[in-house]
Amino acid sequence: MVTGMRTVWGMSLRYLLVLSTLSVLSIGAYVILDRVVADNGDSAARINIAGRQRMLSQRIPLLAQEVAHNAVLRSARLEELHAAIDLMERSHAGLTHGDDRMGLPPSVSAPLRARYFGPDDYLDREIKIFIREARAFAALEQSRQSAADPHLAYISQAGRNALLASLDAVVGQLQRESEERVRALQNMQLGVLLLTLGALVASALLVFRPLVARIRRDVARYREYEENLSIAKHQAEAANTAKGEFLASMSHELRTPLNAIIGFSDAIRKQVFGPPPHPRYCEYIDDIHNSGAHLLELINDILDVSAVDAGKMELYEDRIDIGELIEASVRLIKPRAAHRHIRISVALPDPMPRLHGDERRLRQILLNLLSNAAKFSPEGETVGVAVGVTDAGELTIAVADRGIGMDDAEIATALSRFGRVDNAYNRKLEGTGLGLPLTKALAELHGGRLEVDSRKGFGTTVRVVMPQDRVITVAQTRSDPDEKPLRLAEQEA
Repeated sequence: MVTGMRTVWGMSLRYLLVLSTLSVLSIGAYVILDRVVADNGDSAARINIAGRQRMLSQRIPLLAQEVAHNAVLRSARLEELHAAIDLMERSHAGLTHGDDRMGLPPSVSAPLRARYFGPDDYLDREIKIFIREARAFAALEQSRQSAADPHLAYISQAGRNALLASLDAVVGQLQRESEERVRALQNMQLGVLLLTLGALVASALLVFRPLVARIRRDVARYREYEENLSIAKHQAEAANTAKGEFLASMSHELRTPLNAIIGFSDAIRKQVFGPPPHPRYCEYIDDIHNSGAHLLELINDILDVSAVDAGKMELYEDRIDIGELIEASVRLIKPRAAHRHIRISVALPDPMPRLHGDERRLRQILLNLLSNAAKFSPEGETVGVAVGVTDAGELTIAVADRGIGMDDAEIATALSRFGRVDNAYNRKLEGTGLGLPLTKALAELHGGRLEVDSRKGFGTTVRVVMPQDRVITVAQTRSDPDEKPLRLAEQEA
């Protein structure tokens, strides 16, 4: 006993260690990604504005030439010249000292600082002289703004030669620095990925393999107990408990990678990062996504059954508009039913009573019943949903199909855990045999009950009856319990 407890504690500690490591690595990956985004934004802004400086070094001389040579457009070009000079001055200040409005940080790398302020180059001085000469030309009287002006000659010469070369060097330096930062962060991200994979491998070796080995040892020990009837009885009870815990544990463990499969397949379906290289991949991705969603539904059913068995399922109760809940559930099932040309008809009383209960679990009840009815109805038939209030004040929700029906033995099988009625039609359909048992358990958690009326060849009506103390009515609608449970023509969903 003591050895077993030590083993459990040891596995728990190893499991917590693996989870802690994965949490730290996940946070590290997030921080790296955040830095990549921030650095790319800063680099893009710097490169964009440095490129604009290079363009302005060419545009300012051209505008000055037009001012000097074109008297007709002189006024308009002079205004553009002033704007270009101001923009170049602001951009230079932002590149060298930072500017929040332009998205430029105040820090400048050592190579860039050497280019701007020496000793490699003195671009800061060149740009300021260029701007000063351009302003001097723009400030001249119109009669003096000629092609022979020395200010114009200077900015034309500088813009074509030394200044242009220096600005080209700045843009190149910024691009190299951006690429170096991206490479460094990519290496860090690769390191985090490798560490994460290592943690997963460690979890498999240190946690799951010992857990599987422990389960195998327990199973082997239980087989030995089968030789004695008394011990076999206790072994069966323990095995049933272990089964529930195992299903719950494994279902929880499966949901995480399954959610990743569904999420990533959905991202590929939506072509978040571009179209697939071949159209057939789209079909495969749809199959992966739909199969994953179906498997997730099965896992959720297993978890719910395990929670009910363990007495751990809690109801979160509120006032519920049962009419809206039915209509919402019908809308979810309707596309699936439409594939087989099955109509869904809804009959609701007026006024419609409300119900006090757990909305999520009641929706689960409705979806299970509607899904079963649509699944077992022949193509082109109608599934009916009706709500009523009995003389005892109980609320009834009935779902009827016109399928093959069941006899009493088959009804008992359908209501048992993992029970599936064995016939040729059912063997064609998917299912785990958990839908009706889970629906029955959820109804009983509300203090209600599940009733099944079925005849071979005439279809099945499943009725959920909620107790009077959960029904909230404005003016109670009474129904005769002996009459047919559905009138399919009252309202079609």
